[in-house]
Amino acid sequence: MSSFLRGNFRMALASIKNTRWRSGATMFGIVVAIVPVLTILGIGEGVKRQIVEQVRSFGSDVMLVRPGLAPEREGLADLQGLWQQQAYGAFTEDDLKATQAVEGVGSIAPIMVAPGSVRSEENDKQIPVVATTSDFLEATKYKVQHGDFFSQSDGARRIAVVGRVAAETLFDGDAGAAVGRVFEYRGESFIVGGVLQRLGSPTFGGSIDLNKAIIISEQQAKHLANNAATYQIIVRPTPGVTLSQLQPRLEQSLTESRGGQKDYHIVTQAETLDSVNRILTLLATLIGGIAAISLLVAGIGIMNIMLVNVTERMHEIGIRKAIGATKRQIAGQFMSEAAVLSTVGAVAGVILSYLVMYILRVSTQLQPIITWQAAVFVAGLAIIIGVAFSVLPALKAASKDPIEALRHE
Repeated sequence: MSSFLRGNFRMALASIKNTRWRSGATMFGIVVAIVPVLTILGIGEGVKRQIVEQVRSFGSDVMLVRPGLAPEREGLADLQGLWQQQAYGAFTEDDLKATQAVEGVGSIAPIMVAPGSVRSEENDKQIPVVATTSDFLEATKYKVQHGDFFSQSDGARRIAVVGRVAAETLFDGDAGAAVGRVFEYRGESFIVGGVLQRLGSPTFGGSIDLNKAIIISEQQAKHLANNAATYQIIVRPTPGVTLSQLQPRLEQSLTESRGGQKDYHIVTQAETLDSVNRILTLLATLIGGIAAISLLVAGIGIMNIMLVNVTERMHEIGIRKAIGATKRQIAGQFMSEAAVLSTVGAVAGVILSYLVMYILRVSTQLQPIITWQAAVFVAGLAIIIGVAFSVLPALKAASKDPIEALRHE
């Protein structure tokens, strides 16, 4: 049995070598079917892991309050940013006081948008400026990599904390040396007091990536930008208080503060992960459909190549049958060729997918990951489809009458 298989595979390799251009085109079809599927799966898995990592760094006992109705009620994706602030009104000072007064609230960090451009000695850039309080680190559990975050007593001073990417952009790639440097915002000079550690993803999928932002004190934002507005509030409960206990109290207090209108929504970590999983499940379903069509096309390509091979090698089939080759042996030969084509194409597709992943990781902020389970499944499916589509040509070859095959020119 093993010698039979070895003989078939040797003949398959010889046949592929003799028709290398045609075989190469067939394998290219399999590669083209595999690479996009694994690339999209890798990007989805990478995004999911980044968000899960961010959620873990945040902790499970934190919630985010945003203006506007929850996206599920509006039938929209979680893209409500500044437009909802305009539609429903940003949070006021009374809202912040109402939030802070809720029993069980440990720390809150209002996030304000402060419009305006930023200028350093080296660059003049449009970098997002956000404002918050000194409780930001306690509420978010983020860390400062260089320097320190501003304290409550620093509120009146012009001290800023910059994101890692913003520091590199503003000071020509030298984030570590940004502490103590000066930049201008709305005609005033600010000193960089600290640089945030690189974050995995925007806070709760928010509209501003703090990696690319500058953070100043709430007091300075109100002083310099009259149109600065609070578009979200990060809330962390006191130890021993759960989110399920705190959320009803917070909703009651905020609804009263906003004149009985519940024109806001509260996002928890569980809801964030839920939303991500729903999106990725939908994406995986879409990818599955694309993969099925791509692999089907690749399988039809293999079948066509095999049918052409049967026609061109009719004389060879007649000789083999004349010297005693069985139908099973003839069919096995052609199915072996299809298996080799499919396997080589599938392996090449997986290798090229890993290369694409590497290029994306080094040239973009994406961190795609191809799991070995996904690679094995997609490659295995390609091989199975390739072999399955070779059954018809193999049976056609095996059923040929040896005399008619020998007469074929």
